[in-house]
Amino acid sequence: MITLKYKRKFKIKKFINIKNEFLGLCQFGFFGIKSLNSVLMTPNQIEESRRIIIRTTKRIGKVYIRVIFNYVLTSKSQGSRMGKGVGKVKSWITFIKRGSIFIEMLGISKKLAIKSFKAIKYILPIKVNFIFRDLLTV
Repeated sequence: MITLKYKRKFKIKKFINIKNEFLGLCQFGFFGIKSLNSVLMTPNQIEESRRIIIRTTKRIGKVYIRVIFNYVLTSKSQGSRMGKGVGKVKSWITFIKRGSIFIEMLGISKKLAIKSFKAIKYILPIKVNFIFRDLLTV
């Protein structure tokens, strides 16, 4: 039996982000994907976007995923009665706020980064924007 060290976090009710209206530039890479609205994401969606980046860039460069899946979705079985604690862990999710940069790329050309961004744009469940950092702003 697995025992968790910390109490599980509550579900997020509101998707409002006032502080991070503009988060700024990429920290690790020269190209990034910035979210334009808030959403709950699963690990499968991030993994699929990572695979698309690797496939389009042909394993050139480096991909930084700045997401931690720290919220638990639990569910009880269909016929169980109410009470007796929280159900089993169904999946892990993360909350991506509006304006945050959650995927960064380094070591590829701008043309190749735009090509991989266009492929990712249709997979993700949110509206995203492609940002890049010039060499002069480092």
